[in-house]
Order: sequence, then C-alpha cells, then structure tokens
Amino acid sequence: MKGIKALLGIGAVCVAMLGNVALAKTVVNTDKPSMTFITAAASFAAYEDKDSAVARDILEDYGWALQPFKEKIDNSDVKFLALHKEIDHKDIFIIAVAGTSSKTDIKTDLRFR
Repeated sequence: MKGIKALLGIGAVCVAMLGNVALAKTVVNTDKPSMTFITAAASFAAYEDKDSAVARDILEDYGWALQPFKEKIDNSDVKFLALHKEIDHKDIFIIAVAGTSSKTDIKTDLRFR
C-alpha cells in the first residue's frame, strides 16, 4: 500500500511541476519528461522517511548532488533539499521544500495567520 501511495504522490507532484519543467526546458537542453521526473523525485526526496530515501538514491544515480537542510526556527521545522548538476555546461539547481510532516509542523500551520 505504501508503494501505491508513493506512486500516486509522485504522479500528483508531476502534474504540479509541469510549469517548472517548462521553465527548466528554456534553461537547459533537456526533454520535458526527464525534468518532470527529476522535479517530482526531488519533491519526494525532500522528506526524511524510508520511501524518500529511494528517491534520493535514484537522483544520485542520475548524477545529482544532494544537500539536505534541516533547521529549527521559532519552534518550527524547516526542511528542504538542494540539488545540483551541470547540464550542457550550465549549473542547474533545484530546491525542494518539504511540507507538513511532523507534529511540530502541524502546530506551526495552525499558528499561521
């Protein structure tokens, strides 16, 4: 069941990322499906569970350098993943931000006005 949820999540992220893929295509000479896959995997990899570790491994296999960041700011957890790869002699960076994933995140979300 976890695998199905993961695939559905990746599919939803792919749809959400199509605008970013169009922008990325103008920056580098790459095809849209590849960038859709990479940005979806990056969004999934920003989390810290076992399933997301698979996405991180896949990204590294595709040559992306990954740098996770986790900070605690004002009783909030801030988590994101920075990715870097040189494509067509251009440095490409992707920032994937993790959403609500802990009780602390939920408390922060409820405090937001």
